[in-house]
Amino acid sequence: MSKFIAFKLERRYDFMALLRPIKRELKRVVRCTTYLRGFKIQFSGRKTRRDRSRRVFVQGGALSLARRARYVEYSCSEIILHNSINSIRV
Repeated sequence: MSKFIAFKLERRYDFMALLRPIKRELKRVVRCTTYLRGFKIQFSGRKTRRDRSRRVFVQGGALSLARRARYVEYSCSEIILHNSINSIRV
């Protein structure tokens, strides 16, 4: 999923407009199934020419990282935009 988001951001898609349908579908999957309990998406970096970078967190469901018995999948992608290097973690 992080590679898909990185691919779209390299094509200059708006980040929040890109995340809305992804967040809606993931929340529907969390609500309707038992194999996905929650999700968390983090974007960090400079999307515009501002001096400071920013972090955007999108999450849904219950994602407990304290239990050892939980199975957690993790994916990270770094992309180079014209302003800086950004990272996406899912």
